[in-house]
Amino acid sequence: MKKLEAVVSPSSLDKVRNCLIEKDIWEISVSEVSLYPSSAALSNVRWSSLEMSGNPEFLKLELVIDDSAAISVASMIGVVGSSPRIGSAKVAILPVEEAVRIRTGERGLAALESRSPEAA
Repeated sequence: MKKLEAVVSPSSLDKVRNCLIEKDIWEISVSEVSLYPSSAALSNVRWSSLEMSGNPEFLKLELVIDDSAAISVASMIGVVGSSPRIGSAKVAILPVEEAVRIRTGERGLAALESRSPEAA
């Protein structure tokens, strides 16, 4: 199993979500995030002076999927979620040791099986 973490612009969320649904991926976590410049770009700026703007610059998407789908889903997010803004459409693929669906106790790949809202 793999965990995908992607940073995309808010304007691309609907496109990415629709592509994930087409791949029968219904469960995804979305968080608002802000990206800060690298330490080289901060040489004249103090970290304490950086403040959150209140408007999300980017969205962080997190999903756990089967190993076999990780590369294709990450590539799709990279293409569909791309924007001209620096920092968008970055995708990380991380190993996952175990997944548990808390409600049912299902483990492993069974816990990852997507269930459309109609099936719930």
